[in-house]
Amino acid sequence: GQVAANLKFDGVLPHQMFAGADAVLIPSRFEPSGLTQMEAMRYGCVPIVRKTGGLADTVENYDALKNLGTGFVFDDFNTNAFLISLTRAATIFTDKSEWAKLQKRAMKQDFSWEHSAAEYAKMFSDAIKAQRTKILAKKRLTNRHYARGILANGDSSTRHQGGDIEAGRFCDRPLFPEHHR
Repeated sequence: GQVAANLKFDGVLPHQMFAGADAVLIPSRFEPSGLTQMEAMRYGCVPIVRKTGGLADTVENYDALKNLGTGFVFDDFNTNAFLISLTRAATIFTDKSEWAKLQKRAMKQDFSWEHSAAEYAKMFSDAIKAQRTKILAKKRLTNRHYARGILANGDSSTRHQGGDIEAGRFCDRPLFPEHHR
């Protein structure tokens, strides 16, 4: 075998290597982002990665029973965990049909900005809906308490037990404490 090192930036060489490789090993201790595995998957090069940072976010562990996964993921940063994943990958590699399905799943991954932006938009939309639901639930609860107070005291004015409903207060407690500081 031959070994080579290329220590300068080359925008083409990694793509050629991924296109010609079956798997890429990325046993990182830390990986805040990780583009290597995304580029590799685009070319059908199956990643074998440690579950950390961007690697954990982008590579789904192979599961033969559920027909899922885009690579092989191990948790612990040690030789045994790495070798177990490497052995799993080598075993699946011998089944060409199964390996091809794994490669196709990896190649179908969408890491585009359009996809990411849509995911963020959905997350923000869900957060806004949850906040609105929370606010509406507080208002309904407060309205029930206010109605009970009117019935119990026979007072139908907006001033009630020292609280001011128009100012968002009831019984001298703010309805929404985060708005009244």
